[in-house]
Amino acid sequence: MIKENTIPQSIREDARVRFAQLRRDVAYTAEEILTAENGFPISIREISDEAAAHAQRWQYDDARSEHVPGWSWPHEVRRFRRRPRRVDAAFYAHDQDGIQLWGLVLGRISDSRVVASIYFLERDPAQNRHAAFVGVASRYLQLFAAAARCSVYAINQPNPALIDYYKDYGFRREQSRKKRVVRLEQDVPRDLLRAAGLDGDEQA
Repeated sequence: MIKENTIPQSIREDARVRFAQLRRDVAYTAEEILTAENGFPISIREISDEAAAHAQRWQYDDARSEHVPGWSWPHEVRRFRRRPRRVDAAFYAHDQDGIQLWGLVLGRISDSRVVASIYFLERDPAQNRHAAFVGVASRYLQLFAAAARCSVYAINQPNPALIDYYKDYGFRREQSRKKRVVRLEQDVPRDLLRAAGLDGDEQA
């Protein structure tokens, strides 16, 4: 049975409303898929002010000091909230210690709605789980891209030291500018494209 949309059409046509609903729908589906694939419960929410402030306090030991991100989560979250077509997800892991913020992902959908990209990604460095957060974030972005009717998903402005690492997770197609890699891409799998109603002509 198809669930009836009770939101008035005039409101549904507002981009902020439509993409907020898209994020909620993808989060609901992704939670089930990622929980099944990784063997522990995962919840996904939009990034709250509290989550952004919490991530800003994450501590790195000396061995990983070079991994400290060069951005402010509270600042970037506030900035991206002005974009209706954004990727905005806080991942929470459930375990014997309760529910813990595991990682954050922030990005956007291109104006042409062809590419869904991650611009900012970070996990809590104190949490060591058998699942790699970048793999979980990549799978979420793949599902989000398909639901948003994008044919490509990507890591934008990748740290040069992490390019090979991201390539291990399938982001192998490079987009470069002035000999610098500005985006690492991969295509949404054809079965997800078909599920989203995208045929071969629309992928071109």
